[in-house]
Amino acid sequence: MAKLKAGFDEAMAELAHRGLLLVHDNVFPSLTRLTIGEPIRGSWWAHPLSNDVYMVSQHLQHSGEIAMTKLVSGKETYVHRRLWPHLVAIGIAREAWQLDGLGAGVIAMLTEVDRAGSIRMDQYRRTHPGKETSADARTVALRMLAFADDVHTESGAHARRLTTWRSWANEREVDISSLPSAERARQEFEAIVRDSNAESSAKAFLPWQSKPGRK
Repeated sequence: MAKLKAGFDEAMAELAHRGLLLVHDNVFPSLTRLTIGEPIRGSWWAHPLSNDVYMVSQHLQHSGEIAMTKLVSGKETYVHRRLWPHLVAIGIAREAWQLDGLGAGVIAMLTEVDRAGSIRMDQYRRTHPGKETSADARTVALRMLAFADDVHTESGAHARRLTTWRSWANEREVDISSLPSAERARQEFEAIVRDSNAESSAKAFLPWQSKPGRK
């Protein structure tokens, strides 16, 4: 328990300082590198200290201070509470980079999320069968059109859940009336990622940015 608390405290301090961390990356600041103490290529699950990483991650996710979402380079990212208003501001903006080129399946899914406030993908598939459903849910999440997480179903399995940012904000007591502008919020995240890239010689990017090297 002492080792777990030390690992959790170190990760929380790093998140309070940086604002965000990737769950895993070989270069960009991440929980795996912080916990294990060295870069890990490939899956971190094969490492002897993988259980330590998992336990710290679980404690972070249940701390009430951290949100986990696909923000940096399309990977799971821990975001500190102080930046939650920025997440919400970007999510509800519905800017061109979020909406341009959406397929009919994504639009239908987003319409249902907006109507219901939250949907579970295992239930959605019952009335909207189709092989593209998982890909559509991924698009919704990556474009920050809704908050995505996994929940335990009645059967004990995991299911993806999509929740409107307004509903997510209300559940976590984020004041919708005092959000930064979407532009300011994007600039804040861009500055954090830019500084971390410079520090670690990484090439991480955000959803509204082009992937480095892509024309």
